[in-house]
Amino acid sequence: MKFYRYALMIFILIASFSCKKTTLTVTSPGPDFFLGKMQNGNWGGVKVDGDKLTIDGKGDYTFENPILGVGGVYNDGKGGYLITVPAGDNLGTVEVTEKGKEAVDEILGIVGDENALGAINGIINSKDPNNINVDEIVSNADVTEEEKKRIEEIVSGLNGGNHFKNPETIGPNGPNKSSISNP
Repeated sequence: MKFYRYALMIFILIASFSCKKTTLTVTSPGPDFFLGKMQNGNWGGVKVDGDKLTIDGKGDYTFENPILGVGGVYNDGKGGYLITVPAGDNLGTVEVTEKGKEAVDEILGIVGDENALGAINGIINSKDPNNINVDEIVSNADVTEEEKKRIEEIVSGLNGGNHFKNPETIGPNGPNKSSISNP
C-alpha cells in the first residue's frame, strides 16, 4: 500500500512540474517569408528581384513591409503604394494612397491575422474600389457588429477620395479581371 502512495506522490510531483507555463510567443511571418513567395511567383508581366517589383504597365516598386504574411506593401517612390497578394497562380494588386494604406492597416487590425487575406481580396475584388462593399471585407471574418460599424466608418471616410485604384488580378498569362477566390 505504501508503494502506491509513493508512486502517486511522485506522479503528482512530476505532473505539476511538467506543466510549467512557457514563455513562447507567437509571431507573424517576417518580410523574408513574403518576399520568398513573391520571388517564386509566375505572373505574366511581373518581375521580382529581391525587394524590387516591376509590373508591365504599372511601374517599378520597392518593398516596404509585409501584411501579416499574406501580402505586401510596395512603394512607388512618388507617394503611392501598391498592395500585392500572391494567391496561387494569381497575384492580386491594388494601388493605394497613404491614407488608403493606413485604412488597410486599421481594417486588418480589426479583422485579425486569420481573416487578412479575405479582407484584402474583398478590396481587390470590389467593382468600384472607391465604393468598397464592407460585407465583402468581413464576409469570412468573425467580427462583432461594433467592429463592422468601425470598418464601415473607415471605408466611408475613403469613399470617393480615389484612395484605391486599379485593382486587378494578374495570372500566369498577364493581367486579367477575374477575381481571386475569397476564402
